[in-house]
Amino acid sequence: MNRVHITAARKLLTVFTLALSISACHPQAERLRTGDLLFVGSSEEAGSMDEAIVAATGNLTHVAIIQVDQDGMPWVIDATPKKGVSRYPLDSLVQANPGAAFLVKRLKDTTGVSRYVENALRFVGNPYDLTFLPDNDAFYCSELVRDAYRRPDGSYLFDATPMNFLSPDGSLPPYWKELFERLEMPVPQGVPGTNPQDMSRSPLLEDVPLVLAASAPPVRLAGGRLFLHGEPFLILGGELANSCASSAAYMDGRDSWKTLREAGLNTVLAPVYWELLEPTEGQFDFSTVDYLLASARAHDLHLVLLWFGTWKNSMSCYVPAWVKQDFGNRFTLAENSDGTHPEILSAFDREALKADCRAFAALMRHLREKDGDTGTVLMVQVENEIGFLGDAREHGTEAEKAWEMGKERDEERFQAAAYARYAEAVARAGKQEYALPMFVNAALNSRGRKPGEYPSAGPLNHLMDIWKAEAPSIDLVCPDIYDPGFPDWVARYHRPENPLFIPEIRQEPANAARVFYVLGRHAALGFSPFSIDNSWESTVDAYRTLAPWLPLIAQKQAEGKAYGVLLDAAHPEEEVTIGNTVFTCRHDGTISWCPVHGNPSAWGEGAFLILDLGEDEFLFLGTGCVATLRPADGKGRVGILSIDEYDGLQPLRRLNGDEDHQGRHLRIPYGETGVQRLKVYRVGD
Repeated sequence: MNRVHITAARKLLTVFTLALSISACHPQAERLRTGDLLFVGSSEEAGSMDEAIVAATGNLTHVAIIQVDQDGMPWVIDATPKKGVSRYPLDSLVQANPGAAFLVKRLKDTTGVSRYVENALRFVGNPYDLTFLPDNDAFYCSELVRDAYRRPDGSYLFDATPMNFLSPDGSLPPYWKELFERLEMPVPQGVPGTNPQDMSRSPLLEDVPLVLAASAPPVRLAGGRLFLHGEPFLILGGELANSCASSAAYMDGRDSWKTLREAGLNTVLAPVYWELLEPTEGQFDFSTVDYLLASARAHDLHLVLLWFGTWKNSMSCYVPAWVKQDFGNRFTLAENSDGTHPEILSAFDREALKADCRAFAALMRHLREKDGDTGTVLMVQVENEIGFLGDAREHGTEAEKAWEMGKERDEERFQAAAYARYAEAVARAGKQEYALPMFVNAALNSRGRKPGEYPSAGPLNHLMDIWKAEAPSIDLVCPDIYDPGFPDWVARYHRPENPLFIPEIRQEPANAARVFYVLGRHAALGFSPFSIDNSWESTVDAYRTLAPWLPLIAQKQAEGKAYGVLLDAAHPEEEVTIGNTVFTCRHDGTISWCPVHGNPSAWGEGAFLILDLGEDEFLFLGTGCVATLRPADGKGRVGILSIDEYDGLQPLRRLNGDEDHQGRHLRIPYGETGVQRLKVYRVGD
């Protein structure tokens, strides 16, 4: 993107200051009014579409219609590629465009603004117009405004102008070229249309001298990293057992929050139950949510909330009583090929979807009101371990209609698309209220089972393409790991378009090593053993070791200078090359004086997280491993200049003699967790 253009544009625009509630904050500033138009400049996270718009038409890349409700809350109505035409809080639009410049314009003649906004509301739910052609019931952003702002006789307020997709030098930006080739249509160059830049110059509009208070999102996911108040955040987490969060008396009676803090966690993953949130249809009880917020804050902990909505471990066991009591009538259960109906709501049930969306939107609205400036809640999981049991896909009436009408002939992929669209609708409804990062979790397809034997069509690694395409509002697809083959599972879920987060893993001793490994090898966002309130021993030493180093680890992850090895009896050795140094890492059980040497069945797992500090300095964090080093080019000599052991961020002692085998290796022994800083010397060619 041409940053010079953007910077110049910002000098011409009214820029919003950032705070949570929307209000005028200058004595002469006018308040927003229904029918105002909000023009948006390119943001810090602008994608290739924005770059193409800037190149072709100018610095304003989006326009939205303002609607102020009876409580004074400003909403926007707009058209976007992800959501089509939708209505959502203005705050969410500002949060989704960090660093963007904004310009407010108002019609000089406001006589018909209520009618124009009503026109726009009738288009909510229509798709985005990727073809940029008129009269097709789809809309791009400025096309929505033009079609909504019509006089009583049907004529347009805003004139159409010939569309331009070319850069100033006459070339076609790559985004447009790829888009129209994919759509198999010619570029609509010169077709009558509109764009935000030209619309903003209309003589019918006047500037609004408005400075808004609208806060930057406390939490956002960008570039594969999680940020809290602008700083990278890594999750040392643990998930509560399923029923704990339903009772404040239960949690407090066991002094659970104090224990979790002392166990080294910085984040607790806790369920929110639809059955408790909406015990009576349309009436919401947020007492359990407020308890979680207050308790986490009191113990300096963050939360990741797990929405137990339509599905939890495939089943619809957490839906409210008023849903269960209407199974088979208002709400449709899925049907297996043998005609049976497990207690699983159908992914094709529009009534269930509408109810879930309403409840989840209420939850996210409440979080925005109670936590929007604090950031106690970092992320939200949408449903839990979605998947169909018994068959690869549903066979009910609506499912069969969709199957017959569709082109997909693979039953699991067909069902995955249905599940992903359902989750997308729920996530989108929530993000329209409060745009926190959202994810889905998968019960893995393991042990040679067939679809339906494992939860079919969930957010599994072999179906990730479907989930990414059909659920763009879902930021992460995550594994719940209870099966052997940990390194393989995490590698499957860590992709360029899918940062790794492990929201749930079996509580076992190997986690003491695995958390180091995933932070180094896979730049993981976080790690979270299950039932942490019942057992936390496996990670307590690792978490306490890691905690003071998290900012540096996050920095090195971003720089590509974090490395990880995971070793056991089956894989006892691995080499890591960093610059001109090769580290040969071995499990501690390979050395003769290790207590478990000669007994590989007792080795367990060991791991190193290695950070490249530059200038031949390295930080090793981990457990149960030993490392030797040699020059990568085979020339000269490389050796240990010094090793310092750390207690927290402070050097504790200089290691030499027996502790580094007289300068031969760096070692963090079996059964211990530690941090050592290595300086390397080089001599010769």
